[in-house]
Amino acid sequence: MINRRNFLKQASFITTLPALNLFANEVLPEKKVEKITKVRFFDKSICPLCSIGCHLIIKKEAVANNITITAIEGDENSLQNRGELCNKIDNLHFKYDSNIPRMDTPLLRMENGKYSKNGVLTPISWKEAFDIMEQKTKQAVKANGVDGIGLVTSESLGIFESYAVSKLFKGGFRSNNIVNINYEVEKNALSLIQSFGIDGSNGTFDDIFQSDYFVSYGIDFTTDFKIILSKLIKQKNIQYDNFTFINVISDPKHSIEDADINFFIKPNSEKFLLNYLINQTLHSITKDDYDFLQNKIIFAAFDEDQMINNDRLLQWEVSYKTYKEYYEKFTFDYVVDKIKIDEEGVALFKFKLSLLTLAYTKQGKKTLSYFDSKKTSQLVSNNLLAHSLHLLGNKFGKVGSGIMYLHSSKLTATSSLNCGNTSQRLPCGMFTTYKQHREKTESIWRLPTDTLNSVASDFSSSTFKKFKDTTTQLLWIMGCNNDELKPYSHYLKDVENGFIVYSTSYYDEFVLGADLILPTASFFEKHIGFENSQRELTLRKQQVVPYGESVSELWQVLEFSKRFTLQDFWGNIKIGDNFGLKNILNNLKDFDYSLSTSLFTILFNNSKTKQYKLTSEDFFDSLSLNSEVKGDNRTIFGSDGKLFEGYKFFIQRYLFEELRLFGSGNGYDLAPFLTYSSDFYKKWPIIFNSETNYRFNSSNDIYVQRLSNDNSDFIFYGKLGGKQLPFGDNRKITDNNLKELKYRAKIFMEKEK
Repeated sequence: MINRRNFLKQASFITTLPALNLFANEVLPEKKVEKITKVRFFDKSICPLCSIGCHLIIKKEAVANNITITAIEGDENSLQNRGELCNKIDNLHFKYDSNIPRMDTPLLRMENGKYSKNGVLTPISWKEAFDIMEQKTKQAVKANGVDGIGLVTSESLGIFESYAVSKLFKGGFRSNNIVNINYEVEKNALSLIQSFGIDGSNGTFDDIFQSDYFVSYGIDFTTDFKIILSKLIKQKNIQYDNFTFINVISDPKHSIEDADINFFIKPNSEKFLLNYLINQTLHSITKDDYDFLQNKIIFAAFDEDQMINNDRLLQWEVSYKTYKEYYEKFTFDYVVDKIKIDEEGVALFKFKLSLLTLAYTKQGKKTLSYFDSKKTSQLVSNNLLAHSLHLLGNKFGKVGSGIMYLHSSKLTATSSLNCGNTSQRLPCGMFTTYKQHREKTESIWRLPTDTLNSVASDFSSSTFKKFKDTTTQLLWIMGCNNDELKPYSHYLKDVENGFIVYSTSYYDEFVLGADLILPTASFFEKHIGFENSQRELTLRKQQVVPYGESVSELWQVLEFSKRFTLQDFWGNIKIGDNFGLKNILNNLKDFDYSLSTSLFTILFNNSKTKQYKLTSEDFFDSLSLNSEVKGDNRTIFGSDGKLFEGYKFFIQRYLFEELRLFGSGNGYDLAPFLTYSSDFYKKWPIIFNSETNYRFNSSNDIYVQRLSNDNSDFIFYGKLGGKQLPFGDNRKITDNNLKELKYRAKIFMEKEK
């Protein structure tokens, strides 16, 4: 009997025999040797491993249309990193590494050919994967309404997939049951909205070369942000006597030789330090500074424990006198024991603190403050105090002066927020809680009035808690990894009626806790769109074909949306225990929709979508990859079980151009999609192809130039975060009459306990 094992043994034996001339008397035809063409070329991309977003040259090789990446180098023509790269680049895994196992096919827990919670992860087809997802979704929604399904994402998701999944959940499923586990990014944005009425950073990385002082808070330059450190060292070499680098850290291991001062403080003592610096700055204010404050600023108190409408903390205006009196207690004697580490003497600590104080009080000097966005309970309050410190010293929104927030493990700073991919947010600075924001979104998405859900979660672990108590029965996790999920693992274990879908590129420990695994394309295996810490948005093409049967999160979202029709979600549907969402099925005639119209057709395959096509050059160029639009050289079967050969319309361009509609005229203006396809790196808002480096500053911000009637230097035009405030003292509101604060920023003090 010849079985596979015996055949391989025999085949192995045959190949070891000496070559025999079995055809000695026969003339053999000359064998045609097909010439295999090898093409070497390069493309450009960005590094996703921190929020600097270094520019890359991707060297590739194509053999018979099989494209591989051969090397990654820094882009020498880029002002961002000038060809430099840090050692994190080794973690990009652009080549297949057997030590880092990839997921290559959908896996479902099965026993006896059926899904079982205690079954073994078993390979299945994509159609079977969507079958079980559809079944579990419909069961969950029938039982518990829109909270029956939940989504867990992170800042690893780029613009295309983040916007698409937000549109599916909010516009299709009518659910805001979404959590972004990088909630520090959301808190950074919340603090910016409180101070300026709009989120997004201010300034550029190259402000370092124009600054006199650079102060870093909690940044580990020994492992992260080597490109920023390189800029600092260059500035020190150029302006040796006129530039001071102060490194404020709580871990002595983060001390670096290149800093002029390594200023050690106790863990979680930044609030006391910032309050001390504000007190010192108040005593150094000049008449010009005071005039600026009177005309452009409002003083306010905030209560971090109380939120109003998801976009603002409880807050009220206070007088300058009240504000100044509050800070009089933050003297050196008051804060020294709260800040100073035991290992450092008082005299040395006082000397270092005096030099740090000069960075914010010395007139005519430019100061930059950089913070690492870490998950701390004091994140919002610390950020508000940092904004206040810079505004008080008139060191904000100018060349060489400002604040920057970095993220040590994620490229994007606010991509998820700007795409509306959190529970509370809609795209480009809008919130689900506001009716006018929902109406604008419904108009752009061509949805009937009252489609969108106004009820959002108010804390980061809400979706996990709903899963634990089985309110949420299907939880889809995408863009996350095992390390990020560990803090929430106690919510995800031993949930008998819970079904976890995990979209992941790599095998990790959390795979063992999921019910369904969806193999996902990695960074270079899909079209990407990301924004870094300085509001610089980048779009880049797919570099290689995905591994195995892996597909992008975007493809997963689109194929999943095909499984549902309007009658599945647009009738009476529960929020919590009540039928809180209106039946909008009677409003379909104005849109030419029917009960059987799929969510895919409405959200992703409508008449507008089909206006966007790949150029003929890109479509027929075998070296130009787009697995969603054109398909690729693999055999991938879609949600319907048919061979997937591409959507044939340019889905990424459609999604981006639709996103632009939210931002235009709203302070989030983006350039057209095709503009970014060239060597285009600019900071939004982008108007008439001009970027905005310094927001609210008339010298650079077109919004200010349009609004200014009196040659004002600064106009803070943000509209969120509370632009009408009551009045009060250092503890409470005393007068509920609201005062209009149009075009002003806010300098905060924390409510007196």
